[in-house]
Amino acid sequence: MLGRVTLWARPAVFRDVSRSTDRCFGHHRAMMRMRPSEPIVPTSVLVWDPAEVHRWAALNDLGGWWIAGCLSATEAGSRAAVYQTREDQGIAGFFDFSSGAFKHEDFGYAAYGRPVPLSRPVPRQALLADPALNEVFQRIQGKRWLPAAAQRSLANLVSLPPFEALDDPLPDEGEDWVWVPGRPGRDWGPEAAMQRAIADHRPSWQGCLGFSARPEMEVHPPGSDDLMDLWAPGSIGECKLAAGLRALEQLDRYLRLCRSDGKRWRGHLIVADVYTAQLAEAVFERRDVQLWVCGRTKAGYPQLVEVTRANPRPLSN
Repeated sequence: MLGRVTLWARPAVFRDVSRSTDRCFGHHRAMMRMRPSEPIVPTSVLVWDPAEVHRWAALNDLGGWWIAGCLSATEAGSRAAVYQTREDQGIAGFFDFSSGAFKHEDFGYAAYGRPVPLSRPVPRQALLADPALNEVFQRIQGKRWLPAAAQRSLANLVSLPPFEALDDPLPDEGEDWVWVPGRPGRDWGPEAAMQRAIADHRPSWQGCLGFSARPEMEVHPPGSDDLMDLWAPGSIGECKLAAGLRALEQLDRYLRLCRSDGKRWRGHLIVADVYTAQLAEAVFERRDVQLWVCGRTKAGYPQLVEVTRANPRPLSN
């Protein structure tokens, strides 16, 4: 049973990626207003895999809140430095926490906030050249606190950007967010890119989703000003970077409107980055809705894999 445990808790999506990374974050695209404030000095360090840093850079302009693994005493209003490991090692930016730490099945502890990328990352060599920072980064293995001396050195080494706070409410704690690990050059970026790719790829819309014809994009349901992402007679597809129970409510609204014709309709929720355990559990109980994770092949084609009870973490291994 999924219950309050995240779908990817056994095994964790990021647990086998690298011992030196924090299996770091997920994103939810919400229409939230960001309120920059005065720069603050980071008090901790997060260690992220390059694939996750690349995804962060690609999606940062979309806005909304993110979730990151953190230390147990992390407080709202604090900042962490984000250290990229493996390749191009160094400080890639910061993560500004809008909530305090809460227990997380896979991370240990996590918190909500916003990433703040640096236009010019601080290379590892520059960190090691400073005695106080050298003690922290010479053999860094995972997230840790920054001693006061290292905080001062880092503040002198980089121009600290304003703190990014979220004015809108943080996500419902009743849902557990699940995401797929990033892969350099193989994430979708905006939803529209995934939407167009599926509509242009017959093996996806016909072979996987079972659409009867090439789907039309941005179609109004009967009597509504809403827009369905993918539509063909008998089938609706809704593409999301992030999907929770509200995405299912949205799809159900479209299905009800389309079923006014008295015919059978199926719905598909297609997710690129993150979904909730509660959404998956709700879909598992349905026969008229399917949940898919959409990866991207090296050639740029969609890679659709259904999320099922038997395969609750597709593309995560």
